[in-house]
Amino acid sequence: LELRAAANIVCTRLKLAIKVTSTFDKSTEAYVAWVGNVDPDGCSRREEPEMLKELALFVIFAKVAVAQTCPCVQQAGASCEVLEIDRGDRCTSSFFSCDRCVCVTEDEALATCDVVTKEALVFIDSDKGFCTTETVSFADCTSENSGWVSASARMSCTQACNSRRGSCNEARLQALNELGAVDSSAFLEVFSAVNLPCRGARNRDDTIVPYHSSGLCYYSTSQSSTCDASDSNISKQRICCCGFDSDCPL
Repeated sequence: LELRAAANIVCTRLKLAIKVTSTFDKSTEAYVAWVGNVDPDGCSRREEPEMLKELALFVIFAKVAVAQTCPCVQQAGASCEVLEIDRGDRCTSSFFSCDRCVCVTEDEALATCDVVTKEALVFIDSDKGFCTTETVSFADCTSENSGWVSASARMSCTQACNSRRGSCNEARLQALNELGAVDSSAFLEVFSAVNLPCRGARNRDDTIVPYHSSGLCYYSTSQSSTCDASDSNISKQRICCCGFDSDCPL
């Protein structure tokens, strides 16, 4: 049996709200709390069942609505604030390290984020601790469409990521391209993770690197990777990073 709750974490100074999902598993008497893009070492990750009672003091059940999307970037290591109802209309707060996303212009974006609107606790007088519930909107970093993906034949990484409602990360593409020259095993593992198994890695002067073709994976020491490059050869298939660096591990 699981008891689920949506708790509000609001980074008032950074204009960020993060949804916390908490689970209480009665079969193992274990309580686990985690926050979407928050460093677990910087946030509470507790395993005491009694913490569920403390959590209930500031839990607000709200229906999360995805209103729209926006081009976004991720900002790591931000200082975020947790608000908890203390008494009446007063709140206490604590801080933790988190990664947040913010909406930016198309030229600056590395991904596409959902813009989520929900009810959350916010300070109306932080000096005296007075708080209230308000509707807040924020860019949600989480996306099932992010990560390394295999593009269809003749498709650029820009097209592949856009088809997944994401943005191509050109710097990460180049990082993978450079990896091919120094660590072929790690290079091939990235391809294998997207169902593009390779018999080996080869260096080739080609504008669509890194890519897969006829059972081999290619990088280039003379060409830089770009999101917009494509090739009419149907045997060549690009690998693409859609989203942030953290979405595309190397």
